[in-house]
Formats: sequence, structure tokens, C-alpha cells
Amino acid sequence: MRSRPPPHNAFTDTAADRGFLKDRNRQKNRLWGPLRLSSSPPLGSEPAERVVIGWWPWPYRVRYDWDADQGRYLRTMDGLPHLDGQTGEQIAPASVVVQFANVQPIPNDEKLRLDVDLVNASGDLLVYSGGTLRHGTWSKGAPRSPTRWLDEAGEPLVLPHGQVWVAVVPLDSPVSAS
Repeated sequence: MRSRPPPHNAFTDTAADRGFLKDRNRQKNRLWGPLRLSSSPPLGSEPAERVVIGWWPWPYRVRYDWDADQGRYLRTMDGLPHLDGQTGEQIAPASVVVQFANVQPIPNDEKLRLDVDLVNASGDLLVYSGGTLRHGTWSKGAPRSPTRWLDEAGEPLVLPHGQVWVAVVPLDSPVSAS
């Protein structure tokens, strides 16, 4: 999206991406990169009908409220519904994945950019879907290798079909669910 500055312009359309890969004979199976999607993914044992994420030390907060009828988390920013810039509808992913990473301000950077340690790195993962919380881990080796998301048993993470919202947050960021 050209109307927004990077990195806030990074969007994709999975259906269009799959078509692009299929046209080039690049998609060999029904998997989407490292994502494993299922119509009956496992649920967590902890309830997570309201999720609040902060980006420490910045005063940025978002909230997700589980809507069981839609099977989606309704996203709110600064107390207001977060609306899709194209459709005007409230953003409502089926899954919210919180990936903890080492995030540091780049010293003396006039644009206040951040250095996010995502390569040759690993960390904790929180996964919200179905109104519940699951724990896991993530890891990424080389720049061109996919990020691996694993559940508590060390198996590839399985998510429900639908939009997945990924929040990469600094290590000490406050995240709560109720």
C-alpha cells in the first residue's frame, strides 16, 4: 500500500499469492510456507477472550476481543475499533500470534527506526485462537529461511483457517489475557 510508510505498508492477499505460486508451479502442497492451517486446530487450556498487548517502552497498546459468533478477535487501537483501510471493516483475525524478540532503537537514527533481531534468533510465542491461549516458541536461522513456530510439544504450530495477525514485540512487553 503506497499511502503508508514502511513497514506499515506490508500487506498480502494469501489467495492471490497462492495463485501467483501456482501459475509458476511453485506451490507443491496446500501448506502456506511454515503455516499449518486446520479446520479443527488444538485449543489452549487457558481462556483468552480479551488480549491486551503493549510495546514496551512505547505507549502503544492494542486489544483483541474474542467474538465467538464470528470466530475472530476484534482489534482495537487507542480505544477505537481498528478499521481496515480498504474495506472500512474492523480488523478481526482468527488468530493472533505474539512473537517476543530482542528489539532495540538504532542509535542516533533520526527516523527512530528499530533493530529487530529475527535472524539467527529464537524466543517465546503466545498464540491466541478459539478464545484460548497456547504457548510455543519460534526460531529463524538464515535470512531466507522461514520462521518456525512450534507448539509446547515442539511440533509445528497448527492454526485455524482465517487471517493470522502477527505482533513482534520487545522481550519485556506486557501481554495479558483474560
